[in-house]
This record gives sequence, structure tokens and C-alpha cells, in this order.
Amino acid sequence: MQGMFLWVQKPLRQPSCRPMFVTLTYSVYMKENRDISIKIRLTEAEKEQLLQRSKEEGKSLSSFIRESALKGRSMSKTDVQMIYELRKIGANINQLAKHINTLPSDENILYSLDRINQYLSDVETINRKLL
Repeated sequence: MQGMFLWVQKPLRQPSCRPMFVTLTYSVYMKENRDISIKIRLTEAEKEQLLQRSKEEGKSLSSFIRESALKGRSMSKTDVQMIYELRKIGANINQLAKHINTLPSDENILYSLDRINQYLSDVETINRKLL
């Protein structure tokens, strides 16, 4: 029997607890019995590492391993928040670059524009690595 999914949209919150415009969609399993178990062998160090990572992400060991295996990577709330913050920084840098492009050409302005473009490239690289 296939499990039923209920899709819930919940607004993410900034650290200041103001609602964001971005929504996070996640699924909630309903009436799905997980009655099959799989046994794996780990060293004590591997077990501790998995327990630590699942604790950091606020998930049970089972759900952390299941998500990691099925989705390829488990994304914590901290990662989602960091991606949001990086996108805000990227948008601000784009606004600065657009404003500088409207000013008369000057060596300092051109140097600043090059630095802004470098920062924007760095933010995009970090974003790609997180996703």
C-alpha cells in the first residue's frame, strides 16, 4: 500500500521572528507503517557521527538516515535559513552594482564595481554548494 501525503506550507521565520515571503513545503506521512527494517554495520565512530549529525538537524536517527538515503542530502533548518540570508545579500549587492552603473565613470567606482561583482560571484558559489 502506498503512503498518503499531506502537503503543508509553513512560513519560514527570520531570526527576528518576522514572517518571510518564502514558504517551505514539506510532507507529512499519514498512516504509513514502516514495518521493514534494514540492518547495517557501522564502526562506533560512524555511529557517533550519524547520531551527532541527526541531533544537529533536530531529527531522529531513522529519519535522518532515511532522508539522506532517499533524497541524497538532508537539509537542516539552518541551511535553509543560510540560503535565504545569502540570497538577500546577493540581492543587495545587485542593487549596489546597478546604482554604481548609473554614476559617472571613475577609477574608484570601476574598482568598487569589480569588487562587488567578485562578492556576488562568491555568494553564488556558496549558494550552489549548499544546494
